[in-house]
Amino acid sequence: MNHSPAEDNDAHIQGYSSVQLFIESAQRSVAGLALDEATLRAIGQICRHVQGIPLGIELAAALVDDLTPAEIKAEIEQNLDVLTSARVDLPARHHSLRAAFDSSWRLLSEDEGSLLAKLSVFGSTFTREAALSVTGAAPAALTALIHKSLLRRQPDGRYTLHALLRQFAAERLTQHSAAADVQREHAFLYLRFMARVEASLSGEKSVAILAEIQQELENVRQAWAWAIAHRLWQALDVGTNGLVRFLIISSRYEEGERLVTRAIEALTVYRRDVDSGADDVDLTRLLGALHAWRAFFLSTQARYDDAIAAAQDAIALGRSQNFAPVIALGYLH
Repeated sequence: MNHSPAEDNDAHIQGYSSVQLFIESAQRSVAGLALDEATLRAIGQICRHVQGIPLGIELAAALVDDLTPAEIKAEIEQNLDVLTSARVDLPARHHSLRAAFDSSWRLLSEDEGSLLAKLSVFGSTFTREAALSVTGAAPAALTALIHKSLLRRQPDGRYTLHALLRQFAAERLTQHSAAADVQREHAFLYLRFMARVEASLSGEKSVAILAEIQQELENVRQAWAWAIAHRLWQALDVGTNGLVRFLIISSRYEEGERLVTRAIEALTVYRRDVDSGADDVDLTRLLGALHAWRAFFLSTQARYDDAIAAAQDAIALGRSQNFAPVIALGYLH
């Protein structure tokens, strides 16, 4: 087998060439490296994260002197610079994955580099239509990145970036003048998507819609988090009911409680810290609805005292602006 393991519980994990390369490289540093089930699982995750790139595997394996494979995996996910070699006999581009990426990046045109940075905004796979909408690029620009092996088109037609390339490109995006605009477009796109599919969640197309949401879920989560962090209350308002209904239908009650709680906390602070504005009534309605949904999610976890308190908050907010639907939702939960 020539690829990295696709699953953590692959019974033949040691048969993958990427895993074999990691073990061989690691054992040059630690001869007695124990290959128990947990260690092999972590090695497989490392190989999958670097998508079998030999340089990445060798640089990661060299860290076993100081870190366990599980610790190496966690470090790689947080910081590209951990994959660095101190060897002086290597070409500069082989000293680190960052150096390798820097070398490749310099070969891109300005437009290609800009597009690659913008594509890092997607949390997982994405459609061609989403890429064009969020980045404003032309279809030919995506094709050019595919031809350079920087962007991959999956058999199902969705696009994906190499995980480590996404990390590197995301760093470049933070330096891009259009970063905030791209993030905003991404957040609105996926929260509007949730609003658009809400009505179909209980119809004859519900199975197909649920599968479509599942494909986009990581992007939806990312959009929700970014909207909260950057106070895009309008986007949050647009997507709340659709996301909540999906989480209920798919029995993701704990996740639902976490997501709405984060939104409540951020919106509560915002309303406390800013002067009342023209949108204050809409924010009160949104906050009331979030409290009501939190009451529901808490009740599904048998946290009844907390659920009652959340429902009372929803009712109070609804009454403060005479929002009958919010009042009703609070009583319902």
